[in-house]
Amino acid sequence: MLPVYLNCTNPRTVPQGALTPAQVGHRQTSLQKGKKRKEKIYVNNAVTKTVQLLPKGESFSNLSPRERQEAGEKRKKDIQRVRSQAITAAQRKRKADATARWEAAKLTPAQKHKAKADVKTVGSSTKPPGLTPEDRNQVQSALKNAGDRMQDTVNIPGRKDQFTVGKNKWSGNEVRKAILNSYLHTPVPVGHPLNRNPKDFRNDMYDLSHPDLAGQRPIPGNPIGLKEYPVIKNSPAGWNGGSAVGPGRVITSSVDGMDTFHGVVAHNPTRVGADDDHYLAKHKVGPRNKAKRSEVDDCYFLAVVSLGESGAN
Repeated sequence: MLPVYLNCTNPRTVPQGALTPAQVGHRQTSLQKGKKRKEKIYVNNAVTKTVQLLPKGESFSNLSPRERQEAGEKRKKDIQRVRSQAITAAQRKRKADATARWEAAKLTPAQKHKAKADVKTVGSSTKPPGLTPEDRNQVQSALKNAGDRMQDTVNIPGRKDQFTVGKNKWSGNEVRKAILNSYLHTPVPVGHPLNRNPKDFRNDMYDLSHPDLAGQRPIPGNPIGLKEYPVIKNSPAGWNGGSAVGPGRVITSSVDGMDTFHGVVAHNPTRVGADDDHYLAKHKVGPRNKAKRSEVDDCYFLAVVSLGESGAN
């Protein structure tokens, strides 16, 4: 029968067969902590030895009390800095093991050559396929038609005009890009499947929550065939279905072959009423001048991408 050590407090001196599983676990934990503590003390001592209190040739007795205090504080900071950069033996082992695994995973020159040959044989490539001549002609034709329609649109704003709804502002150039993109994507609307643009604009009448606008509509006169399309700020080619739509919309209509721009509308949370109400932007006319570059040039790249995505959908 094994003896039972009831009064033993040091687990290192007790035979393992006389301990319960909990005591065995406590003993192993204690040994591990002791090993880590010794390793930490060793590292701290090694670090402390590398940091000198004073440069060689200087005597501590020649310093004033204030200089002694400053030297001691400087040494403490140096020890903390060096200690933070030091690594333990376990850390060095883990680092060496990781380096060995990376080296083992590297391909030899012969293996790299074989991998390249296999890729050439299979013919796979990460490059996106280029446009065919037919696709390129289709894109150029669509851009030209949209650009011509935008230029001939009634009430088309100038590039330096300003449209303001609450805290939101859009330039005439941004509005013109939105109009062009609206015409460009009319055959195949873009965006989220449940909310593609361009789409019909309802132009609902304001309710009684707007005392100053009750009975009116965002677009006066309630023209027929109104369409809306997002206008966004600071985009080289406008919105083409690949980002957030923002609060602003350009409103256009096409009746009997005549395209008309009716204005910019947007939500304005600073006003009373429903959150989804639209308000007509204030239009400030800017100076007129000839642009150095056309909207068609600006929209070309993203139009190519969006037309390709629309065709895939």
